[in-house]
Amino acid sequence: MTRVVDKSVSQAFETWRGLCDQLAERRRVCDVQSQRWREGAGPWSDCEAARRQYDIVHARMSVAWAHYIVLKHGLNKSEVFDFD
Repeated sequence: MTRVVDKSVSQAFETWRGLCDQLAERRRVCDVQSQRWREGAGPWSDCEAARRQYDIVHARMSVAWAHYIVLKHGLNKSEVFDFD
């Protein structure tokens, strides 16, 4: 049982790390698109699209981190979402 939990924890952590890499790439794309727009070489819609993709990956990364913490500490839903 412990081995399965350990594997799940490490998989959750690796998912989060992969999303960190994706976020860094999305940030680079945002910077490139912004620079192109400032230079008049690209439309603003490209900047907006790049920012939306960044926001999506950032949200997924936050969820992945929460999932990792829940697994790592052996919490269940009621412990995580009990705000009383």
